[in-house]
Amino acid sequence: MDNGPPDDSLRLPATTAAPRLARRWVVAACAALGDQLSAVAELLTSELVTNAVRHPAADDSGLRVEIVVRLHRSEQMLRVEVHDHDPHPLPAPDRPLPEPRESGMGLKLVAELADLWGTHPAPTGDGKVVWFELQTSVGD
Repeated sequence: MDNGPPDDSLRLPATTAAPRLARRWVVAACAALGDQLSAVAELLTSELVTNAVRHPAADDSGLRVEIVVRLHRSEQMLRVEVHDHDPHPLPAPDRPLPEPRESGMGLKLVAELADLWGTHPAPTGDGKVVWFELQTSVGD
């Protein structure tokens, strides 16, 4: 199966357009992986990029900085990383509440749908990387 290039990245300004642009990019990059996997990757990427837009640190000029989305593919796994320049750690995924909620459940979705996920400080020292992995093939 041709999964395309093994690694790719997308830089976006931390604006309200970023989640939509990241979704389109991930769907195009995952086209060869099938509709179900592509849809899950699209949803989880959208959740992480939305968080990066809503909770970024501003640079010295007060402007929101960019978000970097990285995609790593192999025959067995798809990994999406979102680098968000916000140094604050992630809160724990929300627990479901009895009343309907319009926001705040993104990390819970990531925790439920991803095979693995986590966060770590950005290698550059500015912000953090939030990532998820999806299995792309089942072993025999």
